[in-house]
Amino acid sequence: MVSRESLAAVLRLARAARRVSRDTLYDLAQIEPRNLQNLENARLGVTLEMLERVAEGLGFNPIALLIA
Repeated sequence: MVSRESLAAVLRLARAARRVSRDTLYDLAQIEPRNLQNLENARLGVTLEMLERVAEGLGFNPIALLIA
């Protein structure tokens, strides 16, 4: 099982690797800004739908984000 902290770190690294700002990712993933901030700060668990949207916005496979 992936912890919130691990997923948060992977999301921050993936966003940095793609050089995508949070503002841009909000639009790409169609996700509320506070939800993305909470995900990246490990204050919110991820739903499958949210993970899929964020992964798609970053150009990653959702499974790749979970196993990274």
